[in-house]
Amino acid sequence: DVKALKFENVVLLDPDAILDAAAQLGEYSRGSRVKICNFIDPGINGLTGIVLDRDPNDPTRLLVMLPEQGKVMAFRPEKMCKAAEGDATSSELGAIRPMLKDAFCLELRKLLWSVPQEQARLLTLLAPPGGVKANPFSMESRTMSAWTAFRSAYPADDEPLMRSTLRDKAELFALGHDATGNEMVALTEAGKLLSKMEGLPEPPTKRRRVESDSGKQGKDELVRALFCAVKLSAPQGQAIPMSQLGSDPRVAKLRQDARFKKLKLTELLREYTLIFELTPEAPPGTGLLVKLTEHADAALPQRKAGEAAPKGGGDVLPDPEQLRLPDKIEQPETLVDKMQALRIEIIHALFRRDGFAEPGQLGQEPGVQKMRRMLPKNKSLLDIIRVFLDNFSVAMDPAVGKQQVQLDSMDVGDMSCIEEFVQKQLR
Repeated sequence: DVKALKFENVVLLDPDAILDAAAQLGEYSRGSRVKICNFIDPGINGLTGIVLDRDPNDPTRLLVMLPEQGKVMAFRPEKMCKAAEGDATSSELGAIRPMLKDAFCLELRKLLWSVPQEQARLLTLLAPPGGVKANPFSMESRTMSAWTAFRSAYPADDEPLMRSTLRDKAELFALGHDATGNEMVALTEAGKLLSKMEGLPEPPTKRRRVESDSGKQGKDELVRALFCAVKLSAPQGQAIPMSQLGSDPRVAKLRQDARFKKLKLTELLREYTLIFELTPEAPPGTGLLVKLTEHADAALPQRKAGEAAPKGGGDVLPDPEQLRLPDKIEQPETLVDKMQALRIEIIHALFRRDGFAEPGQLGQEPGVQKMRRMLPKNKSLLDIIRVFLDNFSVAMDPAVGKQQVQLDSMDVGDMSCIEEFVQKQLR
């Protein structure tokens, strides 16, 4: 029977044949030693391999490590038979792990090198879109297959985590979080240099960098960051001091660009009068206040197709409503309301800092300072942060030797933790 007709990159499959083949996979287990037979490539026929796991892109195939070839291939069960040597030992599986790890890191480098900003969400690597219907030749599928092969070389109760594996390769990969708290992996400068030296292909859309534009594109990017900073700091449309705008983490990161180091923010904002409105502070203040105009959203310059963001610019402009940032409480009255207001201010502050910050940095935020002054002084900011276990987590960062606060959730609907805290305070 014809089970598949292959036309270049298109494969027509017989669903019944797939189910029949999937049922045969139980004959082999992880670590089974097999001999390849009846394969179309005579150079592969007769080779001995070690079964690792199902192919995540095609459940009818098994991933098999071929030590003589130094690579992993996917075979259907009918293309192999059990070898006389018996199953692979734990030491034999341990011997192939370095090769499998290097293969995974190479596929991941290829994938990251092909996308703007050389970064991707960790979750999409663990569960790429498409599932078993994915193109097995795509970079995402190849990366997932390589990861599955490496993970399967370990005992089932001792499989490595992807983030731990990437931390072992800190010279090539950097882990972090985006503005919405999603865990991200990116190529380090050394990883980019290695990819460039190896001549890994780079798509044309990725090569259109902001660094090569005439200046207008870069200014528009900074304006989008300023727009977002104003909207997050003043969601009700009120004016904020220019000093607060300049201290926004993303704005500060973009201003490190050599083109903007000598550019005054007031000069830039005056170029975009349809978006920003500047007014002097009330006496005795001598500075300027900035707020968004009524039609700022419509006047905001948009990125064009294929236009990559600069370093620090992020992939997309955050939309506070889509991200469900809770509304600030400007004038809280009760102790419960004040605690809730501080909780929300900390969420906004962490959001502006890409989900991570030291307690001291949070304590310098104007909104956090304002709400702290309304609360009892017998608790430190870190003590209060630990009240909201569903929103924040605190851990020591061994790299800098300081504690870091991470934004875990922006949901502030559960007030039970505040009520419990207030009851203890009133005893």
